[in-house]
Amino acid sequence: MGTPNDLTPDQVQHLDALLAEAQELPADERLAFVRQKMTASGLGSALGAGAATGDTVAHEAGRLVPGPTPQKVGRFSVKSVIASGGMGTVYLAMQDEPRRPVALKIMKPRISSLAALRRFKYESQILARLHHPNIADVYDAGKHVQDGTTVPYFAMEYIPNARPITDHALQAQLQIPEMLTMFIKVCNAVHHGHQKGVIHRDLKPDNLLVDAHGEPKIIDFGVARSTDSDMAVTTLQTDIGQLIGTIWYMSPEQCAADPHDLDTRSDVYSLGVVLYELLCGRLPYAEQAGSPADAARAIRTEAPILPRDVNAALAGDLETVVLTALEKDRRRRYQSAADLAGDLRHFLDDEPIDARTPSVMYRLRMLARRNQATVVAAKAVAVVLFFAVALGVAFGINTRVQNQRISNLETQLNDSRERQTEYERLIRELEQRLDEQVPPSP
Repeated sequence: MGTPNDLTPDQVQHLDALLAEAQELPADERLAFVRQKMTASGLGSALGAGAATGDTVAHEAGRLVPGPTPQKVGRFSVKSVIASGGMGTVYLAMQDEPRRPVALKIMKPRISSLAALRRFKYESQILARLHHPNIADVYDAGKHVQDGTTVPYFAMEYIPNARPITDHALQAQLQIPEMLTMFIKVCNAVHHGHQKGVIHRDLKPDNLLVDAHGEPKIIDFGVARSTDSDMAVTTLQTDIGQLIGTIWYMSPEQCAADPHDLDTRSDVYSLGVVLYELLCGRLPYAEQAGSPADAARAIRTEAPILPRDVNAALAGDLETVVLTALEKDRRRRYQSAADLAGDLRHFLDDEPIDARTPSVMYRLRMLARRNQATVVAAKAVAVVLFFAVALGVAFGINTRVQNQRISNLETQLNDSRERQTEYERLIRELEQRLDEQVPPSP
């Protein structure tokens, strides 16, 4: 396979023009257009045999831009490269005033359409208003001229020694309650962004980092929208390895390549994929070999592997929570990240989850689980009384003291029975009210 260094300047320019022309077409026509044009122009041969599929176009195009490391970007002095991906390159930089390290993300010129630049100024101001302990702050945003092209940049909170949330859970050997407690913080932070009118659009482990203190931090909140890098665009312009790594976290509606048909429930789906991976140690779909189109098709049409089939301990409520977050029909999905967080909290607190219409026996089991101390105490009184009476009969103990003790135990048991009867009556009333209020399942 060829590399960018194998391409002549004319071929690079032709590839740029081809990608720009493809963006003007409907989303479902773009890949076919690229394949046809590359084959006709002979550019596929220059890049290698795989180029005819259209995937190598994205692979090579994503690698054409990095360019030399800038020394100065606005108020920031660039120190070193942190990471480079399909959307741009992240640098460790030092802000002049106030003096502090930042993560400086410079977007790739090719994804800076005129529409994105017009929208960028307004939306970057919104991102700067996202203040939450589990969201990396956006300190500044602006435009930088790189190789004669104006590109957006973001200066974000730098998180030293950060690890993706899945790597942290594995390396720290977190148990399920610990993972869920951490993940609830992520859900609450996502909900905060949604309340500010910002959809993340790219929730995945690489954007859900955990700092040295075990606190999760969401990065790149809203950056995808601000730089016009929705699925329809990244299919053509992102490094293919980066896209394959990202696409499995996209919602079915996001895979439909219509950036205008997304709402906050798309982020809820992505959270469901990350939650699945945290609990199961793998992605919810069978690994697919092939193009991003194959992966998108699996997400839209295939059922996820049941968590219980990966780990039997996940059967029950927790599996229900995960599968509800992964519903392909967003109307049946959790309607907010806060709803997902709420059901995870219900699970941790042994309370009925909202993702299912609970039966009478299910709610009674939850009540008994939450009140184990009361149930155990009542059983203990009965057991003690039984053995006390048995010993009295066996040894002929009829003293006043022993009789009084037995009498006291009988009183306690009767009181316990009366409380249990009253408890059951209250439960029946509660169940009746709940059944009146909860509509039948469709």
